Amino acid sequence: HLDAAVEARTINANRYTRLLTEAGLVGEDQLGTPYHDPNARHVWNQYTLRVPGGRRDALRAHLSERKIGSEIYYPVPMHQQECFQDIPFRHDGLEHTEAASAEVLNLPIFPSLTEAEQIRVVDSVASFFQQANRAAA
Repeated sequence: HLDAAVEARTINANRYTRLLTEAGLVGEDQLGTPYHDPNARHVWNQYTLRVPGGRRDALRAHLSERKIGSEIYYPVPMHQQECFQDIPFRHDGLEHTEAASAEVLNLPIFPSLTEAEQIRVVDSVASFFQQANRAAA
């Protein structure tokens, strides 16, 4: 069943990227979508967005209010986790790691996710940015 699940997740990942791009949500000031190396096989266990500008948690709350699941798998960077504090290395200076930890949000991407469900997710993400833009104006 693994190959079928990976294929379904790949379809879902490609659809998310297309829908988010078509909605005008992908860009420097809004969302970053996952990079996919064309020479590699991605299993799409997660579909991870980068939400810059300190808006990740607000977007997650917005999705949650609409009964849309999302996840933050690594809320604390590895080098800042308590279990690694006794290891002798510099625990600062990993600004990209720290930024990623503060910005990443994973959308649902399970194999049986439907196109209609993905459209609802993307519409909800779009409504978040529309509200934020109105509030800033």
